[in-house]
Amino acid sequence: MEGSIETQHTYKNDGIAGSAYEVFLSFRGEDTRIGFTSFLYTSMIDAGIRVYKDAKELRKGEKFGPELLQAINQSKISIPIFSKGYASSVWCLKELVQMDECQKTRGQKIMPIFYDVAPLEVRHQPKGTGYGDAFFLHKEKNRYDEETMRQWKDALNAVAAISGWDLHTKTNRDEGEIVKIITHKVFNELKKAYLAVSNNLVGVDHHVHEIMEKIGAHTSETRIIGIHGMGGVGKTTIAKIIYNELSNKYDNCCFLSDIRDTSKRKGIEYLQQQLIRDILKIQQVIRNIDEGKEIIKERLRIKKVLLLLDDVEENEHMDALVGKRDWFGEGSKLIVTTRRKDVLDVWEVDWRYELTCLNSYQSLQLFRKYAFRGESLTNNYISQSMRAVHIAGGLPLAIMVIGSLLSNKNKEEWDDTLNTLESVPDGKVQDKLKISYDALNDLQKRILLDIACHFIGCCKDIVVYFWDAPKPFLKAALEVLQNMSLIKIGEDNILWMHDQLRDLGRAIVCQERGMNMEKPHRVWNPEEGLNLMKIHKENSNLLPQLRWLSWHNICPTFEITNFSMENVIVLDLSQSQITNDWKGWSHMKVIKNLKVLNLAHCQHLKRIPNFSAHSNLEHLILSGCESLIEIDGSICQLKRLIFLDVSNCWNLQRLPETVGNWDSLTKLDISHTSIEEVPDSIGMLKNLKVMKMQNGFEKRTNNDACKKMGKVKGMEIADRYNHVTHAHAISGYCLYGGPWEEILGWPGVHALPRFPESLIELVVEELRVDTFPDLSNLANLKVLHLGFGPPNCDGKSDGLLEKRIPRWIGNLSKLESLLLRFFGGTASSTDLSLPPHPPLLLRLPSSLSVLCLSGCDSLCSMDLSNLRKLSSLDICCSTVAKIEGLGCLENLRDFRLWHVVQLVMLPDLSKLNTLRHIEVIDCGNLVEIQGELPRFLDKLKICSCDSLQEFPDPFSIMGKTHVYVYVRIGNQSFEYLSGDRFQLSGFKQMQIPDLSNMDGITLLRVESCHNLVEIQGELPQSLKTLDIDSCKSLVEIQNELPQSLETLRIQQCESLQKLPEMSSLKRLRKVTIKGLNIQIPDLSNMDGIRSFIEIQGKLPQSFKTLWIQWCGSLQKLPELSSLKRLQEVTIKGLNIQIPDLSNSDEIRYLSVRDCHNLVEIQGELPQSFEYLNIESCGNLVEIQGELPQSLEELEIIECGSLQKLPELSSLKRLREVTIKGLNIQILDLSNLDGITDLSVEDCHNLVEIQGELPQSLEKLWIDSCESLQKLPELSSLKRLREVTIKGLNIQIPDLSNMDGIRYLSTARGHNKRMQEIRCGGNFLLCLEKSIEFVGEDEEDEFVEEDNEEEKFVEEYDEEDDE
Repeated sequence: MEGSIETQHTYKNDGIAGSAYEVFLSFRGEDTRIGFTSFLYTSMIDAGIRVYKDAKELRKGEKFGPELLQAINQSKISIPIFSKGYASSVWCLKELVQMDECQKTRGQKIMPIFYDVAPLEVRHQPKGTGYGDAFFLHKEKNRYDEETMRQWKDALNAVAAISGWDLHTKTNRDEGEIVKIITHKVFNELKKAYLAVSNNLVGVDHHVHEIMEKIGAHTSETRIIGIHGMGGVGKTTIAKIIYNELSNKYDNCCFLSDIRDTSKRKGIEYLQQQLIRDILKIQQVIRNIDEGKEIIKERLRIKKVLLLLDDVEENEHMDALVGKRDWFGEGSKLIVTTRRKDVLDVWEVDWRYELTCLNSYQSLQLFRKYAFRGESLTNNYISQSMRAVHIAGGLPLAIMVIGSLLSNKNKEEWDDTLNTLESVPDGKVQDKLKISYDALNDLQKRILLDIACHFIGCCKDIVVYFWDAPKPFLKAALEVLQNMSLIKIGEDNILWMHDQLRDLGRAIVCQERGMNMEKPHRVWNPEEGLNLMKIHKENSNLLPQLRWLSWHNICPTFEITNFSMENVIVLDLSQSQITNDWKGWSHMKVIKNLKVLNLAHCQHLKRIPNFSAHSNLEHLILSGCESLIEIDGSICQLKRLIFLDVSNCWNLQRLPETVGNWDSLTKLDISHTSIEEVPDSIGMLKNLKVMKMQNGFEKRTNNDACKKMGKVKGMEIADRYNHVTHAHAISGYCLYGGPWEEILGWPGVHALPRFPESLIELVVEELRVDTFPDLSNLANLKVLHLGFGPPNCDGKSDGLLEKRIPRWIGNLSKLESLLLRFFGGTASSTDLSLPPHPPLLLRLPSSLSVLCLSGCDSLCSMDLSNLRKLSSLDICCSTVAKIEGLGCLENLRDFRLWHVVQLVMLPDLSKLNTLRHIEVIDCGNLVEIQGELPRFLDKLKICSCDSLQEFPDPFSIMGKTHVYVYVRIGNQSFEYLSGDRFQLSGFKQMQIPDLSNMDGITLLRVESCHNLVEIQGELPQSLKTLDIDSCKSLVEIQNELPQSLETLRIQQCESLQKLPEMSSLKRLRKVTIKGLNIQIPDLSNMDGIRSFIEIQGKLPQSFKTLWIQWCGSLQKLPELSSLKRLQEVTIKGLNIQIPDLSNSDEIRYLSVRDCHNLVEIQGELPQSFEYLNIESCGNLVEIQGELPQSLEELEIIECGSLQKLPELSSLKRLREVTIKGLNIQILDLSNLDGITDLSVEDCHNLVEIQGELPQSLEKLWIDSCESLQKLPELSSLKRLREVTIKGLNIQIPDLSNMDGIRYLSTARGHNKRMQEIRCGGNFLLCLEKSIEFVGEDEEDEFVEEDNEEEKFVEEYDEEDDE
């Protein structure tokens, strides 16, 4: 094919990793373009097939373009049309080679057409035929080597062997009929596997990419992949996208939808019949499930299939439809979606993927598509949109339903709907989510509703006591809820539930109890709880069935006797003011079956009472009781105690001597207490698994006690000081004997014990030792993370004397993750103060998959060639100058270099097909990154590498569906985010490629690319903002601008000869043209434009905002009176007079600045005016006529020739007045009753302010008016809150009776006496009236609030801040 791309039929799902084209046509233009190819192309387009067809004739001498390569790679079907002259076209032969490659590697289908040549001639190119002669000429011209021509012949041989349409023998053929047959066949081929997916998708690319990588699309292995997550999270959608991506590689495809519901209505046999029918293309009657299993096993075992099983609920479904892996042919791919994770817990499933909710940004993007039908999010609706997104909680289903509900409603309706949604969730969302609830048994339903109403955020280990059921049943029920994604049990066993599911559960409770408040089972609303208390007020005992009482912040007079406490299992009185003599302790003795008592953070509790009556107590929590100094000895009688927590009880100095009586104790936490010695009896705790202590474990526990604790699986040591200052770090470490346990790190460790050989994970932070510890005995170690602290930070350690990596690490044959972080790491490799060191990194275990090295001053070079399993490599703050073996890391996925200052060159990484992320940051001496970028790279970040001269072309990975590229070298920057933006700045030599296929880009910004001459090719049809700034050599913007364009900025491009055509851009709203040497075209027909800067000629009727600035040659303003929608006008830096605006009835804002030739403002201003700003107009003498009654804000600044202010007394709406830099002598403020803010500055000749200040005044600012002889009376101004008086030569009045003033700012006057009087008076004011006093040399401090709404406003607001 010879020519450029036709793009009018390109298509791409929003957010979907899909093909822009479905069919690629390859043909020789001279032979078939006008006739057969044109008919075929038109027929397929009419059938809705997305086709790539060359639009132009051969471009001789041009390279095989990336657009052609991309079009072939993206297409699902390629159709070469073999004609007599096909082989004479080098372009056609190159296309054929690429098609053949895609067939082999991507499973692309080729459907050849032999138009007027026999398949044998195409295949073998015999001498004397057109194809043989073509190759003879190619050889004679000597332009292509033997290898290239061999590839051409191999491709012809392979493709011609494929069965296609042989037309050359049909002498009386009807080409119109043949075209219909081919179109029908192609349509069916595409249709058979394609599943409809919404265009309104957000945040799916990374999920699709992750799953596609695991499913092994390019491998011959049979893979079964499971996708699980809560209902409505998008499992089916993701699965459909993957199915569509893979479908063109499979002849046998089947999609079994909604298996859960279909199996209940029609039986599993029906699903088995559908599977057999779709694969074998026959109708098979199945009488029972076993018969169906046998047929699937026997008939499909030789079929390579693509199978999607949607919404599998039971293990029986998997058993009946999938069975064993060998039921299907080699290379089959099976995708399973389910709400139940346990359904996937069979050995046949290769990989499980949990689909999570959207983040806030993705949620807002998806919400926009439904609430605003894809239009931009407006500032007026940002806060409401954020409320809606918060209500939906990241659940795509909820976002779509709520967004659709709000669409096409006004702002008031939005608020009403959101208020309703915040109190009661939308019914349609509930109906979808309730499917999972209905599938539960009674116990599971009860537990789910209890969690929804009460226990979100609670510890599972505590909550299980609430339910009166055997522990095995409770465990099984919680597992079911977790597998069905209705709850999650997170870190520290904390229960979590999605807000939508929480609201669903509470709605079910409300529905079940109706209006009956007499016998409620669950109360979660505080107001309802108080009402309930009132209902039972006459009873002496409240709530006789009470099992859990949680009442925080109770006072010492709290009457616990008002409750019926006999059946209480869990009592939570944390953060209360109760003391050791609280009367409630004696009344608690009636609680015979108390399991959990939480007294955490009871700050007034000094001693705990006698607990002997609570023999069933298992959990006692006293953490954070800072006044606690003694634990009663009765606690040792609690034989069933499992967990005791006295952490952060700073004043607690000892434990009872008989702690060895706690036969059942498994966890003891005494971290951050004053306990200096642990009782010897602790050695008798045979079931103790975890013990948390302060530093100095060896000083507090004698050897005999340690030996007796033979079964202790956990030993955690913490440091009080570091617990506070290093809150981000994991405090403590654990010694675990079990093979699946981990050792957590703790700050400030001075020695490591000898760990057991069974240890698998060791993570230690802030290790303060002189030598690297010997851990060579840990042969089973899989994770080793060591962080060495700084020297002399505690006076006990000088830090590591040598930062060498010991040889024994290479012997840890099972090690998978190695992180070594040395303090410092900024020294040069030639620093003579460093100790002698080996220049090469010692050989590391080949089992490593994660390697992170930081601060390695002793390391000069690395050889990583043996680490073929390595997936993540991170080198930070090290002196490595050479890295060898990077090309051997075939499994490398993430590669990061930060502050590796000695590195000069990075080798070619282009063959690392698994590499997804590259970051190279602050490598100041890096000169070259060799080769090209890896083809599957998703993220590239290069910045602060100012010596970098050679690096791969970042354009090479643009066009993929999920790519982020950021390159910043000096003042050069390159940023590309697929589906969003492309920004280029400061590159002198770089040209912009054809972006027409990069649909999804909404912003294109090119700045300071001084050698950029033209922007070639068509711009993406998704483009909304085009910004070109300071490209001094830019001459032309080729082709038409996209119809989607909304904002156009072209600034400081002096060489631009012509603006692109804009009259057809119906969506264009804002245009900025600045610093060009061209005429502005007539835009009178462009009714969509809302604002424009620097314009001549007629203006569109749609204008709302007009900026005209610094157009020194502009002789006349365009006519404005006809612009009925014009609301804001800014005129700056012009040498002309302001026209009469009296007929411009809609203008509300007028700003006139730096118009030095302006002498007067003629005519009356329109009565619609609300804001008038006149600034730096030095020759302005007069403002004629009266100001409009509608005026609310007036600013007249630095107009030195203005002799008289306009009359203000009649302006009843005027609120703010600013007068600055005028030569007036008298300022009359009489009758200005509505003014709230008055500012008078730099009026050096002002002698008098006449009239009384208005009673409405709240802020007064008078500054640098040296001639002013007297301040106006202030004592009567009851609303005055802020006063600033600076640079005056007068006495400050007595303000002692002005109780309303909260802010007073003064500055040094012009004589010493005034300063002394002012300071004394203000000092008294500060003491007596709580006024904030600000002196002359103090500056106001402004703190920017980190407000989430402002972030979104900033993200979506593309308006200029001119």
